[in-house]
Amino acid sequence: MAALKQHTHQLSLPIQLPDTANFSAFAAGDNESVVGFLKQSIDSPQGFQPVTLWGTEGVGKTHLLYAACERGEVEGLATMYLPLDLASADWSPDMLEGLERCDVLALDNIDAVTRDSLWCDGLFALFNRFVDQQRGTLLLSAKQAPQHLDIELPDLRSRLQMSTIFHVKEATDDHKISALQQHAQARGLTLSREVGEYLLARVSRQMSSLMALLDKLDQASMREQRRLTLPFVKQTLEL
Repeated sequence: MAALKQHTHQLSLPIQLPDTANFSAFAAGDNESVVGFLKQSIDSPQGFQPVTLWGTEGVGKTHLLYAACERGEVEGLATMYLPLDLASADWSPDMLEGLERCDVLALDNIDAVTRDSLWCDGLFALFNRFVDQQRGTLLLSAKQAPQHLDIELPDLRSRLQMSTIFHVKEATDDHKISALQQHAQARGLTLSREVGEYLLARVSRQMSSLMALLDKLDQASMREQRRLTLPFVKQTLEL
């Protein structure tokens, strides 16, 4: 684990998982089979296990990758999370060299680089190294299923289609409120259903946006030593 962390720092990629990066803080809803499969892949690895999660933005793919890495760390496994949508001129496919040493490797938003032939070659080579060693859990996410992705390298598409593929579905309003309540509880806050319904009715319904609001409310609550009452939420968010 330490060696991989050092390798990450050498790449200038000190990715810090959030405190709420766990499966218990994810309101699974219709995605219970996804959660169950990921837990089993971490707890009882069977050779090489590639998994592709796809779904629209904001459905929780990143949270699931976070959670898988967090569970792996608890188990003492070598883990790494890389958000490929943040790839810049400072990042190159060379950074993928050696990452097959990870017990759990999560590559988020791979569709951000699949139109680049060099990145496709690097991902294909990484996939093959995992296949050759027949160990490790490789988790990938994208906004579309592999067969619909814009991929420069057909061989990479074939590899992705060989993975276990899950469609991560958008949570219902009840599930979103439950998720907000769980995240609030992890921060030592109590968020009532009334406040949850108020937020859903007046802001973007994407979980990423709702979580950003919860962060703002958390900071205001600590600063003013106030509970998350509806009047306080209205005052803080000016909604």
